[in-house]
Amino acid sequence: MSSVRRSDVTQIFPNTPQSVESIEWCVRANFPGLKRRLPSGVQLVLICDTQTSRLSVVAHSATTAIKNSRQLVSLSNASIVSRVLESGDVSTFTLLANTREDEAVFTELFGIHHMLVVPVYRQGEILGAVVVGRARSEKMFSEDEISAADQVTKVLGQLLTEVQVDGVADSINTLSKNKSRAVVDMDSELQRQERFRILNEMTDSPIVVLDENLLVCEANISAEKLFGVDAGKLLNNNLAQYFSGDVHHLQALRDIKNSGATFFEATVQKNGGETLFIDVHANLIMPDGVPMIKVFLRDVTERKMAVVALQKSNQRVIHLLESTNDAYLALDENYVITYCNRQAEQLFQVLRRDVLGQVLWDELPAFSTVFYEPFQLAVDKGSSAAFEVHYSPLNVWVETQVYPHPDGLSIFFRDITEKKAAEAELHAHRHHLEELVRVRTVDLQIMREQAEQANRAKSTFLANMSHELRTPLNAIIGYSELLRDDAKVLGAGELAVDLNKIYLSGHHLLRLINNVLDLSKIEAGKMEMKLESFNVALLVGDVSSTVGMLMKKNNNTLRVNCEDDLGEMVADSVWVRQLILNLLSNAAKFTHNGDIELNVRRTNASDEAALFFSVSDSGVGMNETQASVLFQAFQQVHNNTLVENEGTGLGLTISRTLCRAMGGDIDVKSEEGKGSTFVISLPAVVVPNSPNIFVKP
Repeated sequence: MSSVRRSDVTQIFPNTPQSVESIEWCVRANFPGLKRRLPSGVQLVLICDTQTSRLSVVAHSATTAIKNSRQLVSLSNASIVSRVLESGDVSTFTLLANTREDEAVFTELFGIHHMLVVPVYRQGEILGAVVVGRARSEKMFSEDEISAADQVTKVLGQLLTEVQVDGVADSINTLSKNKSRAVVDMDSELQRQERFRILNEMTDSPIVVLDENLLVCEANISAEKLFGVDAGKLLNNNLAQYFSGDVHHLQALRDIKNSGATFFEATVQKNGGETLFIDVHANLIMPDGVPMIKVFLRDVTERKMAVVALQKSNQRVIHLLESTNDAYLALDENYVITYCNRQAEQLFQVLRRDVLGQVLWDELPAFSTVFYEPFQLAVDKGSSAAFEVHYSPLNVWVETQVYPHPDGLSIFFRDITEKKAAEAELHAHRHHLEELVRVRTVDLQIMREQAEQANRAKSTFLANMSHELRTPLNAIIGYSELLRDDAKVLGAGELAVDLNKIYLSGHHLLRLINNVLDLSKIEAGKMEMKLESFNVALLVGDVSSTVGMLMKKNNNTLRVNCEDDLGEMVADSVWVRQLILNLLSNAAKFTHNGDIELNVRRTNASDEAALFFSVSDSGVGMNETQASVLFQAFQQVHNNTLVENEGTGLGLTISRTLCRAMGGDIDVKSEEGKGSTFVISLPAVVVPNSPNIFVKP
């Protein structure tokens, strides 16, 4: 069971001298108007009989024929309806199995299962009740339905008060005289209240009606929600108690009889502590000649907060515009200046108070010469623009950024005069530097050409001198060999030793001359490469058989490992032989009592086949510094007394040049004290790619 609490209940079953018959007549006379405004269901009016202390049904809307309802339908003080009336509350409940007396009346006679009971008050006393019942299958009563029944019942109580006769208990005649007025007053009052309810409840705006003391006489649902109170809790409360802060505006409501209307803004403190901002519109009304105040309230908290947020945002924007280093102007669609920051005053030498509200071209005529066209173009395109212009009146360069928007233009200006001066100076320096570089480049080009020409002349000279140098040297080698052999035959041993030294020195000198001449030929473009097809395995076997004496000289051991599918190779066989011999010779020279290994393998990649000749030794090795200069001309890595260094340092230089001429290369991996590994990589089919190598057909 639920209820709506009432206050100031005095007693039930009053002793007021008015007969049940007179009350019954008034109720029945006005019952048609009651039925139209009560919630749907079976509607009954029960009156308290002071003689029997029972509740009797004096009017109902049921279709059941009930003879002498006052005799058949009456409730004792023990009934649940009587107990509800004792509480003085508007109540809703569902009949239970143990409420036999109520079930006998309401369920059996009227088919009622759910009940709404509203006490009828007369001068603070409970005179009876208005009951609305519904079947078990129907829904319970809503808050709006309970409120409507309560309002109708209040009107009934007022009418019963008006028809009461002073000191006469059963003056039916008096009631007859007032019959027409009572019925008319009932309908009129109900219609008036219904109009008020419909009009006020249909609107979303909170509305309250106040008396002269600012007590709330009427309030719609929106007003109750605004103040955060339950239904009916606003009634008979002073409106001032809901206002917080300065309430002096409420005096305007009290003085409304003089002004007729008033408007002000106030703050409301809700029950939960939330503060709202509201607009108050009040008008004086005169229902039945009684002055009342009808107040329209509007919650403007969101608008107020939005205004405050907008003000804070504007302050932040102004702070940013005033703290930036750029000058800023805001223009409306007619080029009227609406904002000018401090930097704009300084840049254009104007006062803010003089230019605000003025047309830009009027205050700064020279602006139209340089700025009007780009400004208008930005407006027409509806897109931002950036440009640099020279503002001649002040002799300054200005970088300008224009941002069009529906209300006009936002323009930022930056003084770039110093930047322009620096750029001009930098441009002059750059031009001067470019001229110096150009002259120097020409000089270097001339010097380079001269050096290359001299180098080519040297190489050409050495290449041409090949025959002149080798011919006498070959004669020395030949004669020294003959003399050495004759000395051995004649038994001149000491002379034979000296002649052998001449012979060996001649051979060493010939090798040096050959290396120098080969390098010269390469540089002079006279080195010839003869491409031919040959069997790789046979060439490797031939080379390894000729280095036996080199290996025995320092007591080294040579191992040769060749894969089975080495196949044929198209290259210069003499060069390939020379490359392998050079690597084996170097390994034998820098390895003592060690192992030297020659590995040959072939790869058949998707793009092209290649051959790899790897020579590894266990000799003295090299560090990173030594390895970095290994392939430079005339560089000998080991320059000490522990190793006999013979040669010019051109062997590896020539070897790498020959490898690269055939489209390959030489790589080395070495660790000092542990030996070195040289790897020659060559394509299986050589395609010449060096301009200094002549391919002999």
